[in-house]
Amino acid sequence: MTTPSLEALHEAWLQRSGREIGLQIEQFLATGGTGLQLANALTSWSIGQTTAAADPIAWPLPGVLRFAAEVGDEAALGAWVTIAWASAEAVASCEPNATTPQTGTPDELESLGFLVRAARPKWAKGHEDRLEAVRPRIADWTRRERPELAKAFAEPRFRAHLTDGAAAGAGLRATCQALEAGVPQGLLAKSVLLAAAERVLRFDVEVDADPDVAEGWPDVRRLLELAAAVHRMHGRMPVERWTEFLLLGADLVHSSAVLDAAPADRPPWPEPEPLTATWDHGPEIARLLKDLSAGQTLRAIGLLRGYLAAGLPEQPLVRELVRSVAVLPAAGAADRCQMLGCVLAAWDGHRALSGHPQQDLLLGAALRVMTARRAWLDPPLVALLARQVRTGGNVPRERIVTGSRWPQPR
Repeated sequence: MTTPSLEALHEAWLQRSGREIGLQIEQFLATGGTGLQLANALTSWSIGQTTAAADPIAWPLPGVLRFAAEVGDEAALGAWVTIAWASAEAVASCEPNATTPQTGTPDELESLGFLVRAARPKWAKGHEDRLEAVRPRIADWTRRERPELAKAFAEPRFRAHLTDGAAAGAGLRATCQALEAGVPQGLLAKSVLLAAAERVLRFDVEVDADPDVAEGWPDVRRLLELAAAVHRMHGRMPVERWTEFLLLGADLVHSSAVLDAAPADRPPWPEPEPLTATWDHGPEIARLLKDLSAGQTLRAIGLLRGYLAAGLPEQPLVRELVRSVAVLPAAGAADRCQMLGCVLAAWDGHRALSGHPQQDLLLGAALRVMTARRAWLDPPLVALLARQVRTGGNVPRERIVTGSRWPQPR
């Protein structure tokens, strides 16, 4: 048996040859190489060239490792090729002394929290002011959890405060009240996750197309990723710090209501397409991918819902979605890498909500993002503003702005 080697892959990576990268990764895995070895090598090569180059792969990489551990490295080939190609393109596009904002910690949730705050600094300042006002109470809230409240928790009613609360800070107030009452924190995280998916499905495409508005598809995409990471990290980090991220997610979900389309203009939630459970699920997956390629979002979501309702296997479907990201008509592999992070976040959320009647909202949200023309385009904020200053253009206004006062629970 041939000993797995990364030398040929490294050469293809340096030459930025997407086809050769794919062939070499396939060969590496076929000869006994592992995804963890790939991840370590790609990270090392990126950091060895420039710190900026590691940025495009830093936050999707944990999701790819989780996905590969479940379906197998060879089945996750498309994900590995996307990651490798992204890092190679990033190295090529970086100037020798180029830098990008660093997360300051390898922790995935901390990294996503940093990205959210860095993208919307005005909103982040208001959130931090509000958080400072209640930080002394968080420790007490974490000790109030009452598991017996799980059955009595009216999740749709709580979620409505996050998605449709009319009063300023309604989502925050509801979250504070729930923590004060002792509602299990895991249930609150699931509700925030569902609310984030609803935000994606309600997003007004005219916002993304308006050059005078700072927000766009990347904001709601990142919102979904943050909510999925908050749920995933529950019980895996200091509870007080995790609660701060729960409040960050709830605050951002509610504040992002300004990005919703008007109720009459929102795309309908398609009914599930009737399907029969069968061992041969390949044709249904092929039809769904064809709809995605053609930009037929609603048809794809209806087919997705029918596929899930029929009890057809989910792993092959998600594996093909991940593989399809590698051939999206985006600007480059780094853009596909961002899309990969979104799809894997939706998959994480979908599994976390197993048995929930609206579980399909997560993958449905991912399909809507995949068919959006500009959903994966997320130019660095600093470069965007610098270009506008040089050309005399106006700095886009931010819609997601909230006051500095934290709404106190009643």
